[in-house]
Amino acid sequence: MASKRRRRRRGTGRSADTPLRALQGGRAAAPSRPGGETEREKARSAPPAKPGSGAALRPVPPSRSQPAVRGVPGVRSERLRPAAITWRVTLHWLAVLAWMGVIFVASSVPDLRAIPVMARLGFLPLQLSPAQAYWLELIVRKTAHVLEYGVLAALILSATRATWPRLAGWAAARWSWTWATFYALGDEWHQRFVPGRDGRLTDVAIDAAGAALALWLILRRAARLRAGAGRSSRKG
Repeated sequence: MASKRRRRRRGTGRSADTPLRALQGGRAAAPSRPGGETEREKARSAPPAKPGSGAALRPVPPSRSQPAVRGVPGVRSERLRPAAITWRVTLHWLAVLAWMGVIFVASSVPDLRAIPVMARLGFLPLQLSPAQAYWLELIVRKTAHVLEYGVLAALILSATRATWPRLAGWAAARWSWTWATFYALGDEWHQRFVPGRDGRLTDVAIDAAGAALALWLILRRAARLRAGAGRSSRKG
């Protein structure tokens, strides 16, 4: 019995001394497994993962000059990179500036009325009462606002897509609508200094609605054309 107790004391003394000796040596004892290798040794001896093995790879950090796409590390955004400036791009923007000039000149005419112009052109063969003349004048003027800024938004959209061809359709439409609305706001402010004219926020809202309507019709037509092309390719 005494010999068994001595053996037990020696065994407990060794097990208690082993972590202290390992700490004094500068290294902590890693837990071992029945196979004899620790986790750290297995990690060191494991071969490096191949690119096609499905292992997680470290993402490539984007450069400072080009921002990364949100949610996709290492992929650079090229949607806002403009195309080369060619005659085609220049003509698109010249058309935008020319139509802006037409709107500016029409807004600079003092006390411009639609009914006298229509009477001179022979579009009013019948005599109108004052109430009929008022409503016809109002309808013609507001329709002109819608058409003017619908054409302007369409021209800006065409120029934007020619300059940034990788920009998505709805993103280009939002850009075009914003610029058309800003120009409508500036045009109404300019009319405050023209005799017989006044600037109104309701006209700005009508102009913005005309631009939005034109852009919606253009994008809807483009979507229909793409859908028709996809159906024909599937049938073929």
